[in-house]
Amino acid sequence: MLYLKRFSFLFVFLLVLTAFETQAQQKTFDLHGIYLEGCTCEVVCSCDLKGEMVKGCQVMGAMIISSGSYGDFKLSDVKIAFAVGGKWVRIYAQSKDSAQREVAGEMARAFLSAYGAVESIRDAEIELSGSNGNYTLKVDGGKVIHLKTQPILGADGKTAVTYTNYPDPLFQTIMQGKVVTGSYKDGKHHFQLKGTNSFFNQDWAVSDEK
Repeated sequence: MLYLKRFSFLFVFLLVLTAFETQAQQKTFDLHGIYLEGCTCEVVCSCDLKGEMVKGCQVMGAMIISSGSYGDFKLSDVKIAFAVGGKWVRIYAQSKDSAQREVAGEMARAFLSAYGAVESIRDAEIELSGSNGNYTLKVDGGKVIHLKTQPILGADGKTAVTYTNYPDPLFQTIMQGKVVTGSYKDGKHHFQLKGTNSFFNQDWAVSDEK
């Protein structure tokens, strides 16, 4: 039974990783900034750790890219927010010009389509304030996404519990947080979060380099 559970974990993770790499393999990427998400899983998110994607898992979050590249295109000061509803994904982007916006949307689609069908990519005002896990994320002034999080501190009482070598294509080092409150509403889709899992990394870096 233990062997089967381990096999199930490896199989599901490889499926997600393969889908992720298949979508992004035509472009190299090297991204740096802040990553934040909140989801309906209890602390800690079991999807990756147990190898079982929770049916109907709902996620909202953001990738704040301070610097990096996607393909041959340099990126800076690009903000991407997203919502995942189990079978669908909606993406929001804010950038300083239309060229950055187009590339950011292409990149976000490549990264997030492994988690559901991308229904839309549109411009939005994205604001992330706070630090070290105490974050407030607002999309369109909080009308679309309004997420507040706080860190879960480790034994030193100062820094958040940190996972390394984490089995997720978007991050391998991540800090544990908790959703204080979260709301998402856009057209027919809407959901709320409270007291559930949050992940963050204020020094987020992801690259296709092996």
